[in-house]
Amino acid sequence: MNDLLGGSIKIAGKMVSRLGFGTMRLTGPGTWGDPDDRGRALSVLRQAVHTHGITHIDTADAYGPHTVEHLIRDALYPYPEELLIATMVGMARPAPSVWAPHGHPVYLRSCVEASLRRLGVERLELCYLHRIDPEVALADQLGTLKALQDEGKIGQSACRRSPLRTSAGPERRWRSPRCRTSSTWPTGTIRPSNCAAT
Repeated sequence: MNDLLGGSIKIAGKMVSRLGFGTMRLTGPGTWGDPDDRGRALSVLRQAVHTHGITHIDTADAYGPHTVEHLIRDALYPYPEELLIATMVGMARPAPSVWAPHGHPVYLRSCVEASLRRLGVERLELCYLHRIDPEVALADQLGTLKALQDEGKIGQSACRRSPLRTSAGPERRWRSPRCRTSSTWPTGTIRPSNCAAT
């Protein structure tokens, strides 16, 4: 079965299926609210993991918001030991189809704490910063995730995507939407997958 999923890859210290399952579409229109058929959404999650052998799920507290994390817990808890749930924080959702990066340290911490409760876990094995907030110093955003990692609430942290410009300095572009360890990031913070700043 794993060959059909592209083999395996090591992410956040765990060997998982190279083909993961993105959960953004398990909500209502505009990535907002509950899906029209909640039972079907639960079934899709269970089939992905239990039938097709997918062991890497990608989600975010902003999906719904909060909807998909509830669905994941209802469908899959208690989680299989081999399952990696990667979730993203730091994106406010004021309305359907509206996304606003929000990287204030207090907000990021509250997002992580709430995701822990919704998913029913003591630690987020992999937690992404959904987007870098250009209005907040990058060091403060990454430092907050690193502090939560030091507290044992996050296993590994990463940056999902970056804007073209941050308040901390000149324009920076990433060659990949995901990015890996650099000496300019707090120790222990990863940028998963091959990317380099230009």
